[in-house]
Amino acid sequence: MRSNHGAQIALVLLRLPAIIMNVIIITYAGRRRTLSLSLIIMAVVTGALAIGHTVRAPGYVLAAFMVVWMLLFDLYAVTLFILTAELYPTVVRGVGLAFSYTCGCMGCVIAPFLNEIHSSDMKGLMYAVAAALLLFFGVMALALPETTELQPANTMHDFAAEKWQLQSPLRVVRRGSKGKRPKTGQYDIQRAAKQGRK
Repeated sequence: MRSNHGAQIALVLLRLPAIIMNVIIITYAGRRRTLSLSLIIMAVVTGALAIGHTVRAPGYVLAAFMVVWMLLFDLYAVTLFILTAELYPTVVRGVGLAFSYTCGCMGCVIAPFLNEIHSSDMKGLMYAVAAALLLFFGVMALALPETTELQPANTMHDFAAEKWQLQSPLRVVRRGSKGKRPKTGQYDIQRAAKQGRK
């Protein structure tokens, strides 16, 4: 598949309309659920690749799994960009992008060595580890808030507006007296402004 230019062109033509479908899925299913489900399904497909390499499945079966995995990755990537733009301020997004770029550079260095592994069992083990990590991150993504109705966070004040409390199954417990403090970031901003005037 890597050396077949026709297959690569067909894959590109398949991914272009799929990205448009991704936007529709994200809009109706929500950012958090789309991100989590895409990671979990990617984990399942990666697990299938691990089993396929272990049992020496035909090449076209592995190629089909890889195509499905790439389409799911596109869905994950589009959702992640939208979610981070709506949840995190620009500075935090920049730091995250720089960290991701560094990890990507490390992956480019490691990838040629992994490509030299010819043992099917070792390839199956690598895919199994990747599947476990994807499953872990997919479950952790459920702790993120649903940002479908939020405006993008452009300042740290927007970031402090308790977005972690919005429709999240795992809510962050904050210390403080019960019943005396409203759970809104706007209250914190107003209190900080009053203290500044004093």
